Amino acid sequence: MPRQATGYIEARPWKDGKTISWRLHVSADGRSHKLTLGTNHEGWNEVRAEVAREEILAQIRRGTWTPPEVEAAQRERAASAAAEAEKPQETIHVTLSRWWQGKKREVAPNTRNDYRWRLDLLLAFRPQTPTAEIDEQWVDELRDWLADRPAHNRTAGQKLAPSSVNKPLSVLAQALDLAKDHKVVRYNAARGKRRKYRGAEVQGCLPRARHGH
Repeated sequence: MPRQATGYIEARPWKDGKTISWRLHVSADGRSHKLTLGTNHEGWNEVRAEVAREEILAQIRRGTWTPPEVEAAQRERAASAAAEAEKPQETIHVTLSRWWQGKKREVAPNTRNDYRWRLDLLLAFRPQTPTAEIDEQWVDELRDWLADRPAHNRTAGQKLAPSSVNKPLSVLAQALDLAKDHKVVRYNAARGKRRKYRGAEVQGCLPRARHGH
């Protein structure tokens, strides 16, 4: 059933005695809407206002007319979305730095070096990755990369122990918790037992067979 549509033209003289504003009042679906067309100095008159009225009423009957306040809201949302899209994405470097600014006030001075070591390892792995793009695959690739790092103060060729691999991963999880609170990420991809490093044998390598006699 076509929409019921009615409307009338309003001409409002200004105090200067020279200017007239033309407006339309239309009703659609039981709601009234006021539309400012323009002034006589902008070329508006009764004939032009009548043409505009008929066009709008026809659109209302067809169901294709959008009220001006709805159009304004749509434009505002579109502009906001465009502005958000143009904003530079926060990187994991920024996320970790923000987390550390708050964390270092909570830790004793003699443990800060340990945290700096963890952060330095994390920042050596794709520091410009947008935080919002970090997923489980990214974390697993980080874990494997950490597991291949050489251990300090040990025999040449030794890699980081599982506990040393998991320390940076724990920092990452804490930083992403904060990022989630700030709406930078939807979820924390570093949380979960599968993201932890448990050593080669636990991950699936078979133990060496024992030779019997």
